[in-house]
Amino acid sequence: MVEIAVLALSLYSFKSRAAVLYKKWSKSAVLLDVTRKSQKAQLEDPAIRPILEKKLNSEDRPSWQEIAPESPATKRYWTLWDFLHLKDGVQYRKWEGDDGSFCRWQLILLKSRIQDVLRETHDSASGGHFGVMKSLSKIRERFYWDRLRTDVEKWCRDCHACGARKGPKTRTNGRTRTKYMRKYFCSQRQVEQNKKGINEKFYAFLNKKRRNVINTTAREDFNSLIANTTSS
Repeated sequence: MVEIAVLALSLYSFKSRAAVLYKKWSKSAVLLDVTRKSQKAQLEDPAIRPILEKKLNSEDRPSWQEIAPESPATKRYWTLWDFLHLKDGVQYRKWEGDDGSFCRWQLILLKSRIQDVLRETHDSASGGHFGVMKSLSKIRERFYWDRLRTDVEKWCRDCHACGARKGPKTRTNGRTRTKYMRKYFCSQRQVEQNKKGINEKFYAFLNKKRRNVINTTAREDFNSLIANTTSS
């Protein structure tokens, strides 16, 4: 019973801490500043602008031929056309649960502000250096952008504080070290054998050349001897 009570207390304290951090995070100056960005700022983003302009002109989804010249990010936003809506002229993504249990209006974030949101969500005092899923969940409460999950995973993976806390990612066991050492020494032995073979071939080549030189000299001496005998 005591262990259950301790576990329940620790779980409650963790949830309380997470709630406090989320409250601080949601009211942070950086996120409030990002949220206040207007339609003009979104129109300056090259990935968001084409979709926003077409949304302002018509609710009908543009054809693929119209979107084909645009960037890959714009094309991915185009696939979300039915989930993108305008609120006061600003583009949002409507994110609903499969069972309809929740609905979130996610601001389509400018590319220039992605690092600010990631830093505030993960690195700041209100971020808490949580893992990928918790950081992703917090961001999805208010924001969306192209390649959101990939950016969050990379940010958490490259975080020095998280890396120092977790320690090295991989450890090499003794068997693996032995295997690689065996491969190394086998390769070294092969190199030595190759050197030996090359040396043997080289010396054989020199001996052959030397024999050819000796044979040539002897033949010349013999020819000169025959010539002298004949003349006398």
